Amino acid sequence: MKKKEYNQELLERVESMCLADDVAFTIAFDGNIERTGFMVSAILGRNDLRIVSVRAEAAMKNPYGHSVRLDILARSDEGALIDIEMQRAFHGWGELSKRIVAHGSMLGARAFKMGERYRDADEIIVIFILDDDVAGRGEPRYVYRMMDVKDHTEMEGSNLTFVVANGSYRDNIESVESLFYRDLYEKDIGKMRCPEMREGLEDVKGGEEMIERTYGELIQRTMEIFKDEWTREFEERGMKKGMKKGMIKEKKDMALRMLKSNKYPISEIATIVDLPQKEVEKIASKLGL
Repeated sequence: MKKKEYNQELLERVESMCLADDVAFTIAFDGNIERTGFMVSAILGRNDLRIVSVRAEAAMKNPYGHSVRLDILARSDEGALIDIEMQRAFHGWGELSKRIVAHGSMLGARAFKMGERYRDADEIIVIFILDDDVAGRGEPRYVYRMMDVKDHTEMEGSNLTFVVANGSYRDNIESVESLFYRDLYEKDIGKMRCPEMREGLEDVKGGEEMIERTYGELIQRTMEIFKDEWTREFEERGMKKGMKKGMIKEKKDMALRMLKSNKYPISEIATIVDLPQKEVEKIASKLGL
């Protein structure tokens, strides 16, 4: 791969990635049963779940409301459905709990097979990995199940488990959990301790072919984020599809915001917002860039 064919800033972003980054996370674990099995075991502290299938970016459509896209959807040999989300930032228990419930309910629709009794439904595990110890007890994981709030007894036979994983967990005995989280945030392949995680980061940026794929994923993700934002704003303002003037103004507004963010080169902005590069250069010159 010739580096001059690619934007240097994005190539540097590839090099600075760790597996906790969204793009790296999905590339490293998508379809990889052994690696995902290691991750599930480390997060949950369980060795009884043998992973048999893994899919990244699994879209689950809700015809009546908000749909979700799961970072990693895995299934065990006994039918357990496991959703693993690289959430990272914490915006309060109110938002996190609602996100967890949304993901759990979508998985719940998949857990009940036609004609099956409720008690025979598959186990559902929803995992959110956060950068910080949001519960503040220094534990590697916080597990939540349905319980009686008065006497704090767990509802026997419940098939739903929510797990908030503490990405900052480290200990001095080099436990599996500690090594897993250390490697999850490690950017240097040579310093990684777990073979599964090291190979995962190599898949993201270890060879020319993989760097090219990761670069492409970054471009695609950037386009999706900004185009989704543009589409949402366009629809909110009630503009019709055929109103060319309004569409051009929206594109220019989006280009302006991207230029102000100082994160993207002019050539990439032109591609993402679908404007001629000269037009974007004009906007940049007005900003003194």
